[in-house]
Amino acid sequence: MTDRQAETGGSADISRRTILASGGTLATATLLAGCLSGDGGDGSDGGDGGSGDSTTEVAIISSPAGFDDNAFNDNAVQGLEEASEEFDLEYTTVEETEEAQYESVQADVAESGYDLIICVGDNHTDPLTTNAEEYPDQNWMLINNVVEGADNVSGWIEMNNEMSFLAGVAAGVMTQQEFEYEGSSTDPDGSTVGFVGGEDIPLINAFEQSYIEGVEWVDDSIEVLTGYGGSFSDTGATNDVAASQIDDGADIVWHAASAAGG
Repeated sequence: MTDRQAETGGSADISRRTILASGGTLATATLLAGCLSGDGGDGSDGGDGGSGDSTTEVAIISSPAGFDDNAFNDNAVQGLEEASEEFDLEYTTVEETEEAQYESVQADVAESGYDLIICVGDNHTDPLTTNAEEYPDQNWMLINNVVEGADNVSGWIEMNNEMSFLAGVAAGVMTQQEFEYEGSSTDPDGSTVGFVGGEDIPLINAFEQSYIEGVEWVDDSIEVLTGYGGSFSDTGATNDVAASQIDDGADIVWHAASAAGG
């Protein structure tokens, strides 16, 4: 685990095709007020509920992709940065890429007296289910899932279908037209696009299905190739899947693999 105090402030040539990166900005800043509306308790169960000072202290624990992923983690930190400009708030980033460590990392952070702990990604769900009960006076936020029955956890689920559907529409339109960018080009005589996911989990399955529906909305005769690299950090595995799809005729590939798609 690495603690960092946040500062302000394959077989084919992948470059010959356009690979679209997934995006979307998390609304972290808009959720903070609701999460921090209480006093954080008296800390009798491990955390101290905050220092009692006017400054709100927030910690954010990464998903397996880690920070600098150009996706969920970075978007969440961006939301905190925006919140820190509007409110009296300071935040610390805690990078942990090993899912097996989440329960202990969450507990360690809960012992440190933060007003709010933000956990990025549904990989945190099971560990947080345990820790939310173990530290009932700690305010938690879970991005991309909820913890049922935990009043001290504010869950937020992104509408993945919206961005991925639009990506599918864009891919469906682009693959049928002549398009060039930095040495990459589409084949208007072809009708194949691709999707590469990171881990094969429900969250990314939603990206896949919505992407397919977006492509089919444009033209249901377009073939959509799909595959998973099995990781949010292994760029080699993601590139291998994308390269295979390109070899099979895809001229547009959209990924939902976080840092692994970089």
